[in-house]
Amino acid sequence: MGRSDRQPLPAALALVMLIYAVLAPLLINTGIADNGDFSRSMQWFIEKPAAFETNWPSDDATWDRRFAKFWIDEWTPKPEPALGGMESRSSAQLLNMAGIAANAAARTVTGNTGYSLRIASIPARIVELAAFAALAILFHAATGSAALTFGTMLFVSAVLLDVSYKAFFNSFYEERASLLYLTVLVPAAVLAFRAAGGWGWKILFAAVLALFATSKAQFAPTPAILLAVFLAHSWVSGIPGLTWRRAPAFAALFLVPQIVALAATSGYEFRNVNAYNATFIGALTFSEDPGRHLADFPPDAARCIGVNAFVPGTCFTELGSLTSHGKVVSIYLNDPPAMASAVHFASDAMQDIALDVYGKRHLDGLIEPLFEPSFWTTVKGLLPTGFGFYLLALALSGVLLPISRTAGLRGFALAAQFLCAVAVSQTVITVVGDGRAEIAKHLLVGNFAFDLAVVLTAGLLVRAVASSPVASRVFPSRLTAVKG
Repeated sequence: MGRSDRQPLPAALALVMLIYAVLAPLLINTGIADNGDFSRSMQWFIEKPAAFETNWPSDDATWDRRFAKFWIDEWTPKPEPALGGMESRSSAQLLNMAGIAANAAARTVTGNTGYSLRIASIPARIVELAAFAALAILFHAATGSAALTFGTMLFVSAVLLDVSYKAFFNSFYEERASLLYLTVLVPAAVLAFRAAGGWGWKILFAAVLALFATSKAQFAPTPAILLAVFLAHSWVSGIPGLTWRRAPAFAALFLVPQIVALAATSGYEFRNVNAYNATFIGALTFSEDPGRHLADFPPDAARCIGVNAFVPGTCFTELGSLTSHGKVVSIYLNDPPAMASAVHFASDAMQDIALDVYGKRHLDGLIEPLFEPSFWTTVKGLLPTGFGFYLLALALSGVLLPISRTAGLRGFALAAQFLCAVAVSQTVITVVGDGRAEIAKHLLVGNFAFDLAVVLTAGLLVRAVASSPVASRVFPSRLTAVKG
């Protein structure tokens, strides 16, 4: 196609992309306190924060300052990286390596031999900007409305740029990789499952899904969950080209990432810690009769109910090896009221993304935020929790089914359906995976998925309503330019 045949980029589309590109870099001075994830994800390369004598301070005041109160930008690299000492096989290591490369490039210019999280976050921010631009272009192509694209992507940017999410980019938390890969997964799903989506785009979708599923152990079951959603959605709404003969190829797009995720998380170092917490500060605390689930434990195991694995003492030392996630699932299956109570507890924690218990101010105030948008954090306070959350998620899924029958909107409808599935499934996976421990933080990515689902579904719904025969006589033609 020659240059003269190309359609000019609509001004509204260019404007929303420009707004995002200008605002995103202003968040580079925001971060969140590390809770120790650094130790398994980057201690093969970095010794400690530059401002501390050791990574694990011995006195309580310094410990609190190191792990809870502040985010830290400058870190001291090891003289000789211990490449064989990588404890985490998470795909978050790809971002770590990109951060190392970014710091090495910056070192040639500045001469600084330290490791800066702000510099390390630049590659991830570039990828997120590209994903946002791709999403905007695809949404405009699907809806044919520059005005609707501008409005929808403005709210998408409010989600992506909210400091409650963006602060994780200046941290060693694996959630930063999960947030980024999930952002990329949305346009990848649209490209893969839109009417004109070829197998090249489908393979890209599978690759990004594998990255997301291996970013953190709690997301390992995601490919299987999305496969079930894909098949159910296809059966209800109908997806042309999905025949019995081609079904195995479609299933492989989910099953291959699932196998990769299971292999990557099989040696997860903190599996026993999480299983213990899911049992003793999770399932047993939700049960009205926890004693009946302790037959396989020592006689005094009841004393450990409600005791975190990290609390000094003998509970985790004695009982950690006796727990497993299979045991947690067994407790819940044999005690439905406990399971209902646990899931309700998790769904009540949805919409809480501020995470004020984690420090978001830089150590000693040496770096001041340029911009701290929290509009979406405020919006979250208006969204329902508990049973209301499930009702809203169900409503979103129901709305997406008829929308997906419009060929031009099919890719976005399925992507939003996937986001709903991630959000809902995380309320179950978190309580099975880690009990009550850090439940709000562990639901952060589920919240992010839900937020994107809400915004995209709202935009698709406006497009569907505006293109109806009655509405087309009322709404401006620019909202109904493309007929699916």
